[in-house]
Amino acid sequence: MEKTKEQMQMFVMILIFICTGFFVCVMYFMKPQIKKSEEYASGLGEIRRKIRTMKSALKGEKKIEANIKNAQKRIDDFEMLMPKGDESWSIEQIDQIAKKNGITIQKIQPEPSKKEKDYFEKSPKYDTRTMSVEVVSTYHQFGAFMNTIERSSPFLKIKSIDISAGKENNDYKHKINFIVEYLYVKEFD
Repeated sequence: MEKTKEQMQMFVMILIFICTGFFVCVMYFMKPQIKKSEEYASGLGEIRRKIRTMKSALKGEKKIEANIKNAQKRIDDFEMLMPKGDESWSIEQIDQIAKKNGITIQKIQPEPSKKEKDYFEKSPKYDTRTMSVEVVSTYHQFGAFMNTIERSSPFLKIKSIDISAGKENNDYKHKINFIVEYLYVKEFD
C-alpha cells in the first residue's frame, strides 16, 4: 500500500510538473501568439467590413450602370421618333393636327436657321429649326390646335403668335401667324 501511496504521490507530482510546464508554456510562449491571433481576428473583422462596403458600393455601381443603360435605351427609342434633318416630318405633323381641328393652312415656310444660345447649339447630334405657319381659323379651333400641338409632340414648340381679327362676314375666322420650333436629329455624312 505504501508503494501505491508513493506511486500516487509521484503521479501527483508529475501531474503538477506537467500542469506547471503547460502553464509556463502558455504564459511565456503561447500568450504572445494568442495576442497576435486576436489582432489578426480584429484585422480580419475590419477587412470583412471593408469587403461588405465594397460589395455594397459595387451593387450601387451596377445599379447606376443599369440605370445609365436604361436611360440610353430610352434616349435611343425617343430618338427613333425624332425627325431626321428635313422639314417634311414637322410639316406633316402640323398639317395632320390642323386638319383634325378644322383649320385651313395658308402657308408653311421654313425659316433660316438662327442659332440661339441654348443646349442644342453645342450639341453635335441635335439641333432646332423653325418654320413660319399661317392659318385661318376661329379662336376655338386655334385653341384646340395649339393644345394638340403642345401636348402631342415633345418636338414641336410654339415660339410666337400673331393674330389678325377676321371680318364679321367671314364666320369670325382669323388670320393667325405663328412660329413653330422643332427639335431634330442632325444627319451626318
